[in-house]
Amino acid sequence: MMRSRFAVVLAAFSLVAVPVLALAHPGGVDATGGHRETATGTYHFHKGPLAGQSFPTKEAAQEALRRFLENQQQKIEPAAPMPKERQPEVVKPAAEDRIEALEKENVDLKIRLERLEAQVARLELEVRGDDGKDKGRK
Repeated sequence: MMRSRFAVVLAAFSLVAVPVLALAHPGGVDATGGHRETATGTYHFHKGPLAGQSFPTKEAAQEALRRFLENQQQKIEPAAPMPKERQPEVVKPAAEDRIEALEKENVDLKIRLERLEAQVARLELEVRGDDGKDKGRK
């Protein structure tokens, strides 16, 4: 009973896996995404816009790819510049916002430091007196 189940599972797996393995091959592809099929002598693409298509020669395949790319390039026309009033507002990256905030904070701290230094200078004058002598001394 166990052997027959194993045989059925193995048979089912073989029916699915063997055809898939037969279709796939480890053959490398060139820069255009294709390669020459040694069994048939044809050239076919695995990647790119012509994936799945076969050609009698590599030259024919490259010519078809060149024509395809030219057609795609002709379909892409440069867009007219967007009017100023419709242009999106430029959003600063978070880092620029943070730098700007730190610079503002730095200016605020400098102002506070100047005020504190002025206050210290006034207090020193009070302690010494107008003549610059220390009041605490006799």
